[in-house]
Amino acid sequence: HSENIDGFEPYPLGDINENTFDPTCLLEKRSDLIVTRIGRTVKCQAVDNLWESWLYVRPKIDDVFDALSECVEKMVDALKNYHRHHKTSYMIQYSNIVAETEQNETFSEKEVSDLLDCEDILQDVPEFLTRNSSLENHVKSIRKNIDSYLKLLEPFLQRYWQYSRIPWGIIRADTLKSPLEALTVFGKQIMKYKEEFPLKIPFNAEIGYTKLNLTKAREKFLSAPVHAHKKMDEIMPMYI
Repeated sequence: HSENIDGFEPYPLGDINENTFDPTCLLEKRSDLIVTRIGRTVKCQAVDNLWESWLYVRPKIDDVFDALSECVEKMVDALKNYHRHHKTSYMIQYSNIVAETEQNETFSEKEVSDLLDCEDILQDVPEFLTRNSSLENHVKSIRKNIDSYLKLLEPFLQRYWQYSRIPWGIIRADTLKSPLEALTVFGKQIMKYKEEFPLKIPFNAEIGYTKLNLTKAREKFLSAPVHAHKKMDEIMPMYI
């Protein structure tokens, strides 16, 4: 969509700085009018919520839920079918404890198996009966926390989007409006984001006990200010 923003005017006529300078529309050609109209606006292209369309979390949250559900159900099946493996070497020590009471009373193998069968016990455990809904709510909470974190990266995605649309040809033009002031502000902005991007976009982000690997996204988005710096240095080295 498009939106109107204040046009660039050199200080003290305007107060646009490296934080608010939009190079996609504020690098303008000089008007044929001798008198510049103060307080004018320019139309800029804008896009909202880039993080939703540009940042993909893998695996998908539905796949995470399915994998965890499968693990839980396999665990439940193992508990329900204890009689299948209670005589294995790694479980015999526990079955022997049940098999021998303080009075040295012994139980048959079937009785031991029945005593250690967890199916009836699990039916009285609320957490077991609501395991699917609890797991689903837990996974949704994880997704919500991840989304909240990704939203914090929106300013950097916006800057990346702007830098991918910079009209480099205008910078070379003799008709660039307020070239010294505009390019000075733009040069400061490039250096600012070139320094901030590596600090604000980590390789990994720990969100609770979930870790996001941001290596690929970081590499992609860090290229924007680096490319702009190189391009600007080629065109106008005195401003960078």
